[in-house]
Amino acid sequence: MKTIFPVILLMAACAAVGTAQGSAGDRGAPNSAQPTISNLPQGWQLYSLGSRDTFKVAMPKKPETESEEIKSGNKPIKITYFTSSSDAVLTIIADIYDLPLNADSLTEANKMDLFKKVREGLVAGMKSELDKNGVKTEIKFYTQKSVTLRGVSGYEQALDVGPFKGRTRMLSVKDHIYIFFTMLLDDSQESLMDEFLDSFNYTGTK
Repeated sequence: MKTIFPVILLMAACAAVGTAQGSAGDRGAPNSAQPTISNLPQGWQLYSLGSRDTFKVAMPKKPETESEEIKSGNKPIKITYFTSSSDAVLTIIADIYDLPLNADSLTEANKMDLFKKVREGLVAGMKSELDKNGVKTEIKFYTQKSVTLRGVSGYEQALDVGPFKGRTRMLSVKDHIYIFFTMLLDDSQESLMDEFLDSFNYTGTK
């Protein structure tokens, strides 16, 4: 059985897939230098992940992996979730692939609409899971921002889930949409969200 956060990302993924078939501000440029073991936070590792195409990303420990398929018309869309956490931060990536699109052909308006659907899916998923557990809390999103990381463009947004700070990001590469979600469990270590999000590096087909 999935934990709460992959369930939430599934709802975001479904929203993104539906839009893929059918005002942004600028963020300061993320750190484009690929991290090395020597400059990662203590205990973190740089992992090479991906069920089909590979990417590298820094996470607090070896991630747990779950995969599934969802139907989009007659075409199965594949999703793999990578989840890793520490006492200070939660990090998750949803790799949605075999999509009927190519990121190179998406306009910025298309990408912005995709990210809007991702955000709506996240909110719906979080509210659904919190309601099931009898938890009533406010989910607040801040300004949506454009982001480009190592030539890959997308959007991100900071959010609060009750007292917890988080960020979500979406990047599109070839026939993939990558959805990132991170949430602080220790407010004094906010830089860990950057370490995770800015470490992503798409490395290509296996």
